[in-house]
Amino acid sequence: VSQSRYTPLGLVGGQDSSSNAYAAFLSQKNELTPIPALPADGNSIINAVALNNSGIGLIAGRSGVDGYAAFVDQNGIITPFPFSFPNGYLSSASINSSGLGFVGGLRVSDQPYAAYLLSDGTPNVLPISASIIESTTMNDSGVGLIGGEGEGMAYATYSTPDGSLNPVVTPSCVGH
Repeated sequence: VSQSRYTPLGLVGGQDSSSNAYAAFLSQKNELTPIPALPADGNSIINAVALNNSGIGLIAGRSGVDGYAAFVDQNGIITPFPFSFPNGYLSSASINSSGLGFVGGLRVSDQPYAAYLLSDGTPNVLPISASIIESTTMNDSGVGLIGGEGEGMAYATYSTPDGSLNPVVTPSCVGH
């Protein structure tokens, strides 16, 4: 088992000056340590990052024209998810203390996407009825909250890792 250098204070993501995906750990000393081996095709971005208390991260975004997500350990070793998410992007990510990931986004064909990401790389895709997924969060029990917009109205639902969805009554206003 590899020993970690430290438990990171934070995780940041974005895009470098060459339009390649960028992510880095922030140390207690206010230093950034870039994460190697991210998509570098000139059209990639990390839109969302999450970090649990053990220092395990989840990064999500786009690689070329396809959605991209990966776990990243404290040493910067990435484990990309091998799921097929063509023509889309992931805009939100969360990870709980047991390492369960949760992401949301949109396929270019205007199909919303939300899924639990299991540690073995398997996504549990949820049947979402929203138009756009803009945010996801999850607690340590694995209960996730999904927010976005559906039919010009705010959209919110909570879910469990088994895939059940429970709509939340939202006010009649546009979400964001």
